[in-house]
Amino acid sequence: MRNFFILLYLIISSVNAGKISQHIVLTAQTQEFLLSIQNVREDYISIQFLVFSPFQGIYDMNYKKFADRLSVLYDTLLISKKTLLKKLKPINDISEFELRFIDTLDTYVRLLGNTIVQLRYICMRLYYYSNASNYSLNEYSKDIEKWSKLYKEYKLYGNNISARLHEFNISVPSFN
Repeated sequence: MRNFFILLYLIISSVNAGKISQHIVLTAQTQEFLLSIQNVREDYISIQFLVFSPFQGIYDMNYKKFADRLSVLYDTLLISKKTLLKKLKPINDISEFELRFIDTLDTYVRLLGNTIVQLRYICMRLYYYSNASNYSLNEYSKDIEKWSKLYKEYKLYGNNISARLHEFNISVPSFN
């Protein structure tokens, strides 16, 4: 499934009032960044599904393992972002569209990262709860509510990115 990420030679066709078409190809660095974000998002979704799986009880979960994996995903996002920014600094001829797109992706990464951090916090609290610490239902509910807001925000932003890319006839994996 990840092979279709090779399609990241994105061509944007936009029609101006004069019916002139403009084609823009994203740099290889931006394409790598997209792939990295998509991989992190896929891994995050699989962990999220397991954490909230209705098929397992709270004591059957390995919350420590989930929290550790979420920490790695968050670090991967930060490293990918730093790597992209380092690689793009010497490139002077990046299109304005691509710069705006990178800025938009940066916001998406921040929102996804905040969501990952909150789920990691919940997992750590549940792990410590299973080891006789106290995690009240009220605290858990507040943490889930906070996570839910972050989750909805990152999903909404992902939907907006996907819609914008669709508007420009860009074929990329979904960001929601």
